[in-house]
Amino acid sequence: MTNCQWVLVKLHNEGDLCNQEVQIFYEAVRGFYSTASSYALKNLPISDEVLRNAQFVDFKNRLNSTFTHVLYFVSRCI
Repeated sequence: MTNCQWVLVKLHNEGDLCNQEVQIFYEAVRGFYSTASSYALKNLPISDEVLRNAQFVDFKNRLNSTFTHVLYFVSRCI
């Protein structure tokens, strides 16, 4: 349980927040994450070929990469 959840549960159990206020909070959190995700999908270069093929550069991803990723960059330089 995160610190925020702990405080929310504590306030609810002590009667400082009613069920409706807790529900409003969680709806606002969902709205925030939904908006943030939509913004990221719209504005970040998720489908960029260069980024997709650059995964071999990260040493931790070396086992998930293929030689095709390397060939992509070689073909761009030739």
